[in-house]
Amino acid sequence: MNDELELPIEFDGFTEKLLVHHLGGNLYRAEESSVLGVVQWKDEFEVERIEERYRLVRITRRSGMQTSSFMIPLVVAESAELKLLLEKVVAAGGNGERIFGGCLLIHVPENSKLDVGKELEQVFALVRERQSPDSLKNKFRRFRQRVLNHVKLF
Repeated sequence: MNDELELPIEFDGFTEKLLVHHLGGNLYRAEESSVLGVVQWKDEFEVERIEERYRLVRITRRSGMQTSSFMIPLVVAESAELKLLLEKVVAAGGNGERIFGGCLLIHVPENSKLDVGKELEQVFALVRERQSPDSLKNKFRRFRQRVLNHVKLF
């Protein structure tokens, strides 16, 4: 039986659908972060069911994750470099989420040695280098040089 479901959770008069894991009774674990920032990935919380609505009563246990948030451009959000960083995050026991395309949330365990800010700076640098006209010129020069090295002039 799959206990993951999407529930409309009410926070201070706002309602947001969240992917959650039912823990039993009125207890749930967030499988994604709230856009409103009230509940983070893997937080556990209690709700009160009122007909078809679920009102947040309290957070019963915080995830124990360090959460960092960043605004990133689409070219970075869709890059192979960011995908590699997110694989490192998952390997460290964390998770990454994109909200509205350009808001990146990265969750890592509090004792993680992964420096998310530094890693993301490297992602930006690699994407910027790949996008820059000078980079294209240098790639063309290297390609031309390889071709010339393999061509024998008569």
